[in-house]
Amino acid sequence: AQTQTQTYAQALRKENVQMRQLIVETVHTLKVTPYVAPNRISLVAKEADAKVDSAEGALTAHFSAMKVGSTDWFLRTWVSSSSESTKLRMFKGGKNSQAVAAQWAKNFTPNTSIELVNQVEVGSFLLIEYRFMRGKAVELQDTVALKKTAQGWRLTQELASDPILSHWNEPTGRVMVPSELLQRTMIK
Repeated sequence: AQTQTQTYAQALRKENVQMRQLIVETVHTLKVTPYVAPNRISLVAKEADAKVDSAEGALTAHFSAMKVGSTDWFLRTWVSSSSESTKLRMFKGGKNSQAVAAQWAKNFTPNTSIELVNQVEVGSFLLIEYRFMRGKAVELQDTVALKKTAQGWRLTQELASDPILSHWNEPTGRVMVPSELLQRTMIK
């Protein structure tokens, strides 16, 4: 008697199907260096005054461009591979430079300051955690990724979907994320 090979669909109907998890760990060593508090950025009024020979200088240029409302200067603070995607997001919904500048202007009041909190070295990237302050209150705390280029330091989106950027300071030092490859290729 010949047995028939079971198909995948037939096997799914069996009552002995088990769901299991497999955890594959990737360990990254991060060098975290706190800035001496308060380490405030001194914004500049002109692009020519911004020195991007350091990551901190690149952030000074980035936030200065926002304060003066220059979308062109702002886009130049990004590596070229990230500048186009940043531009698309910035002008989403038909916004123009004036609308973006007006939105930025709301973030900068006379009592606004930007403090650098930590720098994190990971591979060829430098992450910088910063705080947007209104007086003594923390308005926003975030982390950006930067990369050294031939033109100086620039912000990058290369780590935008990487858990290192958003979870580098996880207190437990452990982050579980579903495999991107498996998410894209799940059998329906």
